[in-house]
Amino acid sequence: MRFAESSTFALLSTLVLAKPVPIDVPHEPQILHVTDFEAFLSNDVTALSHVSFHIRDLRTGNQAEADCNYSTRNGDDLISGNGWHECDLPDPDFNFEFGFRHGSLQVKKPFLTNPADPKTWAYAWSDYQNGNWTEGINATKTNTGLIYSRTTDWEFTLVTMIG
Repeated sequence: MRFAESSTFALLSTLVLAKPVPIDVPHEPQILHVTDFEAFLSNDVTALSHVSFHIRDLRTGNQAEADCNYSTRNGDDLISGNGWHECDLPDPDFNFEFGFRHGSLQVKKPFLTNPADPKTWAYAWSDYQNGNWTEGINATKTNTGLIYSRTTDWEFTLVTMIG
């Protein structure tokens, strides 16, 4: 009887302590493409800080693209980021979102894991990617702040999915 009690306790304790864990995105790499990236981090309260870029999902059955823009009077908000910022996609259910923190960009996108069932929502997102900003190459310091820009395509592999 003691064995049964300890086994039951062990089983219950693993169930109680279990918590959701992100799962890897299956199959071939899932890549979102970012172009025309620019961020301005203002050190002057009269100038807006902003981040803007274009994002595309070329995956079969998930094709979408949008412009992403966010502006604020607080340059630090672009760095610390108080959450995700939505892009300008007409369908809010399938909108891209992004975070720009400490010079790094992260993107995510909702999608249906089973297109026939509208209740199978999942979110997939990338790791943060740093732009390897170098003053004089892709970063420019001005009297009113710092400009980051990227003229080449930037690929973001979706590495985590929760549904």
